Amino acid sequence: MRKYFVKLVLAIFLFSGCATNPAIKEDEHTKVYRQDLTAEGSKEIIKVEDTFDTDSSSTVTIMAKDAKKICDFSVPGRVNNIEFLELYDYGVSQIALYYNDDSNYQNLEIRRLKSNNPIAITVFRSNCGIEIDSSAICKIKVCRPKCASCGAASGTEWEIWSWSGEKFVRE
Repeated sequence: MRKYFVKLVLAIFLFSGCATNPAIKEDEHTKVYRQDLTAEGSKEIIKVEDTFDTDSSSTVTIMAKDAKKICDFSVPGRVNNIEFLELYDYGVSQIALYYNDDSNYQNLEIRRLKSNNPIAITVFRSNCGIEIDSSAICKIKVCRPKCASCGAASGTEWEIWSWSGEKFVRE
């Protein structure tokens, strides 16, 4: 009887994915997220790693729940935050990556996974801030310097970009 019980527990363990989903370690240079990006009913693993070379970039790897690589891509800066958005009506999230580039601009890059390819939807860039306002249908607020007629910056203003169902449009 005990032998059958052990076999049953092992079978449940194997079929649940527990045995095939190795722990992916987080540290100061690697962050791990889980979110449904494919509409297959399970959460994919999103691993963001800072590279240590001179170009200060980050590599984003998207894996199935068993840690099998689906795809990867790089962004030209160190990712400091990730949010997940639902821009389309089919319950699948898109990845919003915040990163600073070498010229100290803040960037917001939004990507979706389509046929296992990370397609860029849009990239916003600002030297004074970017925010996602998800209290309504997704809006992006991009800070821009105000320029006086002489060409010198005089304060800042916020551009508002709204999701139209196909792309972001400026309000």
